[in-house]
Amino acid sequence: MNKLMISLALAAASLCAHAQQPGPANQTSESGHARGGKHFMDRLAATNKDILPQLHLTADQQKQVDDLVASTKTKFDALAADLKAKNGDKDAARAKVRDLMKDYNKSLGSILTKEQKKQYMTLVKAAREKAKAARDGASKPNG
Repeated sequence: MNKLMISLALAAASLCAHAQQPGPANQTSESGHARGGKHFMDRLAATNKDILPQLHLTADQQKQVDDLVASTKTKFDALAADLKAKNGDKDAARAKVRDLMKDYNKSLGSILTKEQKKQYMTLVKAAREKAKAARDGASKPNG
């Protein structure tokens, strides 16, 4: 079950906009990845905190994003509870997480203007590159 949760977290991280910030220290596994759905929702929160403010969303857009995050959290919580209760199929769970992320990103794209989408993609790309550089640097042995 722990491997499944780590796999889900990795799948969510690879699809989510932000990967450079680690999850809370008390929620990490031996590999340093946050466990389970907490990781997924932390990534959405990090995106909202770090990237979306740079897009200068209108009040209406911000409300739509807040509603989208709440809806996504509800769907993910239901998925996680179902998986835990039924000790579900790992591949099916990964596919559902991917679908959930695709839906989130598609819905977010419909909220943003064309210019905001372009800026969002630029910021996401930069964040991923920064995260990759940090991971690469952290994986090298000291000394």
